[in-house]
Amino acid sequence: MKKIKDICIIENNKINEQKKIDKLIKNFNPNNLKDIINYSAYTIVYFSEQIKKIKNSNNIFKLFNKTLENNNLSLRKLINEEHLNNTNENILINNIFYSIKKVDLIEIENLFHNLCEIENILNEDPYYHLMTKETKILYRKQLFKIANKKKQDMFKCAKELIKEDKNIGNVLFKHKNNNIKTIIYLLIVLSLSIVFTLILTNFFIINKILGFVILFIPVSEIVITFINKIYLKLYPKR
Repeated sequence: MKKIKDICIIENNKINEQKKIDKLIKNFNPNNLKDIINYSAYTIVYFSEQIKKIKNSNNIFKLFNKTLENNNLSLRKLINEEHLNNTNENILINNIFYSIKKVDLIEIENLFHNLCEIENILNEDPYYHLMTKETKILYRKQLFKIANKKKQDMFKCAKELIKEDKNIGNVLFKHKNNNIKTIIYLLIVLSLSIVFTLILTNFFIINKILGFVILFIPVSEIVITFINKIYLKLYPKR
């Protein structure tokens, strides 16, 4: 439980630091760059990502980099350090949840609800509060995977995704759905191409294998064109 408490404190500090940086970005003053280097590695990295919102961002970034170098700091090193910390933290969270599930001390539902503000962001989805516990856990697992893939903390990742679509499930499972559709599409193209090629190879009485090899590619191209036309009629572009 102490580890969980420590993680919550760390994440809460990150959220507070993000808010400070967001205010600083809105009323940016180059003289404040010296103050930023006194913050944690996470805040410095977060600020470097937000510089693009400031006018003359390229010049500001160069000035910021120079300020770091003058203080014997390397942005690349800080980014790598932060990514390593995030990875270790995610592994620790994973292990904690696994242990809790194993010993069944408390409900994962209640624990996750208290884990900083991630749950509050998920609740911005109009359908999230109507979901079963199992579906909510599925959402969180998918959020964890995407955050890991992007090398972000879960709060920042959830914040970005909910901005993209209030129905966060559309974004969380977008890539998964696309993969399934792609597999189905390829299977249909392959199956129809083989069937039509086999029918046409009957005309190659001498060498049917050669006929199959010669016809397969042009037949598959015709099949792809035909399927695409049908798909566009059923699901026209909006």
